[in-house]
Amino acid sequence: MSTIIPTCPTGCSGLIPDVDFNNCDPKVFFGEIEKIYLASLDFTDFTDFTDPSEWASAIDNTSSATVDNVRELTVSADLPAAESDVVEISNRRKVQTPSSFTINVTIDDVSEANYELMLWTECNTRVKVWFATKDHLYGGNSGIEANIILRPIIERGVKSMQRLEGTITWESVHSPVRCDNPLT
Repeated sequence: MSTIIPTCPTGCSGLIPDVDFNNCDPKVFFGEIEKIYLASLDFTDFTDFTDPSEWASAIDNTSSATVDNVRELTVSADLPAAESDVVEISNRRKVQTPSSFTINVTIDDVSEANYELMLWTECNTRVKVWFATKDHLYGGNSGIEANIILRPIIERGVKSMQRLEGTITWESVHSPVRCDNPLT
């Protein structure tokens, strides 16, 4: 099942959406972001991002033959609460600005190809992004238009592990659409 972006109320009134709390079987999820999927801004939108066969034909980590290739990154990442401001406008009314989202990413597989990807992100290029936990895939058919910047981290100590770390950032009125992860 996939969520949809709601139609925001117009005017000063509107109906509150349904909710579902179950004392005997609450819906809780654990874990971190395990996969990041990147595509060119020119990527042709998925017809149904919940369809595993569409993903199977799109994911290709080695061919640059088409803008419709999706790169699959194995990561350890988190998505803290988005930040936004409330601005007072005329007549003491208040409006909320679009939210700023940041995914903090760590890649511990520092292969030549992954290092080259890191160097490429330093070009300040915008991409389409999807991200996945064990349970959910986020980003919808079109993905999220975002910036990604990675940097190398090399710490002191012979047993310290080199890694690539960085952020994926975007602004939006709404949090990303999600579905049950079709790729697990």
